[in-house]
Amino acid sequence: MTTRKRRQHDPVYRRVFNRAQIIEEILRRYATGPWAAQLDFETLEPVPADFVSKHLGKRESDIIWRVRHGDSVDDWFFVFILMEVQSTVQRFMALRLLLYVLHLCEALIKEGSLASQRPRLLPPVLPIVLYNGERPWTAPQSLADLFRPMDGYKPPDFRYIVLDVNSYPPEELRPVEDVTAGLFLMEQAGDVEELRAVAGELQELIGDPELEADVALLIQDVAIQLDLTDEEVPTMRNLREVKMSLLQRAEKWTQEWLAEGEAIGQRLGKAGTLKNQASRRFGELPEWAMERINRADIETLDRWSYRVLDATCVEDIFDN
Repeated sequence: MTTRKRRQHDPVYRRVFNRAQIIEEILRRYATGPWAAQLDFETLEPVPADFVSKHLGKRESDIIWRVRHGDSVDDWFFVFILMEVQSTVQRFMALRLLLYVLHLCEALIKEGSLASQRPRLLPPVLPIVLYNGERPWTAPQSLADLFRPMDGYKPPDFRYIVLDVNSYPPEELRPVEDVTAGLFLMEQAGDVEELRAVAGELQELIGDPELEADVALLIQDVAIQLDLTDEEVPTMRNLREVKMSLLQRAEKWTQEWLAEGEAIGQRLGKAGTLKNQASRRFGELPEWAMERINRADIETLDRWSYRVLDATCVEDIFDN
């Protein structure tokens, strides 16, 4: 597995996922249930910033949206996405998420959002962890699983959903019919050709220039993480520029690979010739001689080959 470097554009990653289009895609396909059919996606909106700053004190990377699911003005369905970008698995994530959800519910009560309801009931809240770390997510997704078992004791329960970006098989994400699938495939790309293909598919899907510019930055990030670029890369404004850059990089990489392969083949050929010449003169070569020939570069092999004709023993062929 390729070791990923620290992402350069974490705020861009959050900005991409903090959009109504992406939230709708997630609720319709990736973190969904029968309740999704009741949601009026025309009403999707981020939770007001002043409400968040006053009550929740959440991390900058986390996302809260709401969408109506009924006829009443109070029929809100809340979506809380905690973003674990390039992070490690957090074993007690269920407890951490529960605290966030409790803060949200307390804030709604203090604001009087439930005052008109009879009976007063809290709104549905869907907690989601968006995770793109290298290791699979193994933390318990149920709060109850964090408690030690005891006969006759039923621990409190609370569950959350994990979107483990790298766990989705590529065949489940193709054909790429939504931007989220393309973003997941982007994270999973293992080489420049895969990344360029994803860029092309996303270019066909995205009609928003701002979203396209952000996605271009994220693809550029993945290219850097894959060590596909070893030079300073200019910021690219759209996916067309990204595709051209990746194509040029692929061509350069192919030329470097072919040149390296040619050099390896040349060295192996010279090593084989030297072994044949030396063994014809002195019989079967000792193991130490074979090892020295196998490790030698082309220039050294040429020098040793000239010495075979004048050498009186195997030792005379090699440098001291």
